[in-house]
Amino acid sequence: MSSGSSTYRILKEKVQEVEQDYAALGSEVKRYEKNISELVQERGRKIVQLAKIYLPEMDATSVKNTDDELQGEMQRLYRQKQEHVKRLEEQITLAQQNRQIYESRGEETSEQLNKTSAAIDKVEKAVAQELQGDEKYVQLHQQASQAEQRLQQNKQRQETFTQEAKEKISAYLGNPLFAYLIKNNFGTSAYYGGGVTKRLDTWVGGLVSFAKQRQNYDFLNFMPGAIKAEVDQQQQEVDGLVDKLEKIEQVAEHKHGLPPLMQEGQKLAEKRDVCLAEIKRIDSTVSQYQAEQQKLESAEDTYLQQGLAKYKQFLEGQTIAELKERARETPSPEDDNLVTALEQIDGKMEDLQDKVKRTHSTQKEVSAKLEGLREVQRQYTSNDFEAERSYFTSGFDFDSLLVGYMAGKMSHGDFFGSIKQHQRFKPRETYTSYSSSSYSSSSHRSSGSSSSVSRSFSSGFSSGSRSIGGGGFRSGGKGF
Repeated sequence: MSSGSSTYRILKEKVQEVEQDYAALGSEVKRYEKNISELVQERGRKIVQLAKIYLPEMDATSVKNTDDELQGEMQRLYRQKQEHVKRLEEQITLAQQNRQIYESRGEETSEQLNKTSAAIDKVEKAVAQELQGDEKYVQLHQQASQAEQRLQQNKQRQETFTQEAKEKISAYLGNPLFAYLIKNNFGTSAYYGGGVTKRLDTWVGGLVSFAKQRQNYDFLNFMPGAIKAEVDQQQQEVDGLVDKLEKIEQVAEHKHGLPPLMQEGQKLAEKRDVCLAEIKRIDSTVSQYQAEQQKLESAEDTYLQQGLAKYKQFLEGQTIAELKERARETPSPEDDNLVTALEQIDGKMEDLQDKVKRTHSTQKEVSAKLEGLREVQRQYTSNDFEAERSYFTSGFDFDSLLVGYMAGKMSHGDFFGSIKQHQRFKPRETYTSYSSSSYSSSSHRSSGSSSSVSRSFSSGFSSGSRSIGGGGFRSGGKGF
């Protein structure tokens, strides 16, 4: 059985490892591009040497000037790209440094939450012992339990009878003769008919046994309200007993110093929430920067590729072609060597450009894996799986799961789903507040207005089922 904290360390190390892989691929691309830039310059020098051997002085000067102009353009484009890349790298580095700061703060806060939770457990046990030894409290609890049982029975009765009454009233009113008499208030002081109308209505009433049916109809209309009044009265009785229980609990809790501990836990939980939110924001920003980096490396939007396109157009000009053809026709080895060197440079440039494309493709794949790992890491911490009480069921092989994800056999959603499926929290031995978790309460109580403290921390750092009052605070996980 592996712990949540040890599994988190493995996940965190893998994220750092993939971040390093991504950075290394970026450095590799920059190295290839630097080599391409150097080869472009070398190629230009070879062209100028050929031009000086074969072309008239003016043509040779023209070639050199054109080459110098293109070389300058190439260098300008290259510098622009490097400056752009450098700015992105500086922004990414700064963001990652800030992420480490918030990650450290979050981990430190989690440790403090674990300690605070342990302290709360200890205090709660002391409170539980005192309450269990308080005869008045135990008697009140028994009375509240009995009142709550009666309340729930009557609530169920109210719900059942109200639904049945609604259906039966609808059936009565479905009879047009009965509905007519009801509409005209027949048989009541509000009835306004007289003479022939009254005789006809009396005859109609006899047809539908109106007097008897009216009693049933009135009963169906009256009883839901009567039951509701009884339920409301019983609710007030329960609320009164719960208020008394709460007051006794509050005295015991303050006596043993529970509220300050809970306030401390709340502050820590809120501080941890800030860290998790900031980490998520930073990860999103870094992803945007990295997407911009990848765009710079793409063929359609790379400074260097723009320069290479212009240079290739120049090198394929008729003058250069003539120089190469003429070199092949002469017996002089000097020009042959230059042509051979040019062809070798061309081959190296093509090879480097292929490497850039392949490395860039790999980098995109690594970037996708990195983003998925970061998302899983955020979900892991948001659900408090790194908490001291967190563990994984026997048979859970996180290493194999991680290998499968990195091999592309599952999405990050499936990856975290498998983690969540096997994750558990160790239960805590603590008392349950009679005054709030055991009894239903009216609307004014459900807002938490009469509560003293709350247990809505993160699930991994919580004190279990204890929950005094209806309100509370949350921090990332499923609830304290």
